[in-house]
This record gives sequence, structure tokens and C-alpha cells, in this order.
Amino acid sequence: MATHIPDMQAGRLQLYRELKQAAEDQLQGLEQEDMTAFSEATDRRDMIQERISKLDGRVGSAAAGRNEDQRALQAREEVRYVIQQTMEVDRRMVEMATEKRDAAAQDLDRLKAGRKGVRRYGKTAPGLPRFVDRQG
Repeated sequence: MATHIPDMQAGRLQLYRELKQAAEDQLQGLEQEDMTAFSEATDRRDMIQERISKLDGRVGSAAAGRNEDQRALQAREEVRYVIQQTMEVDRRMVEMATEKRDAAAQDLDRLKAGRKGVRRYGKTAPGLPRFVDRQG
């Protein structure tokens, strides 16, 4: 049973659209700081990527040595466009994750400084500072 190349391309396009949606769901989970949603979207994205890899192998071998018709070429261009959109979502996600990492590092630095202040609170100073008049 031969699989028609345009049909395979259409299936491939649908998988790439699902991949883009999973990437958008990851971004939304990150924006909302919902790591469960982020993790679920990541798992879904991995599964879709596996399906794409399998289908890409079949599309490549089925198309070898054949001229593609207009529908297959159009589907290929649409796949390219969806991939570019997905890459843009990934870029935004990396940017957001970097910002959140930097904000968390600043929060940790403030906590560390606060902890040091609490530890010093109530301790007696080893001596008067040099700039204080000691003779009264």
C-alpha cells in the first residue's frame, strides 16, 4: 500500500502545528509559573517530536526520486513557517526563563544578606569604632 506524498505532508504539517501548540503551552506554564503545566507540555512535545521523526523518515523515503506536486510543496512551505513560529516561541521561552533565573538569583542574594543581618542582630560589637571619640 503506497502512501501518497501530499497526504504524508499534510500529516506532517498537523504534527508540526501540534508541536507549536505544545511549545505555546510550555510558554504559558512558564509565564504562570505553573511547573506542572510546563512539564506536561514538555512531555507532550517530546512525544510529538518522536512522531515527527518517524514520519519524516517515511516522507523522505517516499519522496526520493519523485517530483512533488503543488500540494506537497505548499505543505512543505507551511511546515517551514510553523517551524519558524515554534522557534520564536522557544526564543521567548528562553528569554523568560533567563529573566526568571536572574530574578531568583537576586532574591537569593537578598535573603542571604537578610540572614547575615539577623545573625548579627543582638551581638555586642568587639569594640568601639575608631571614629568614635573614646575620651568623652
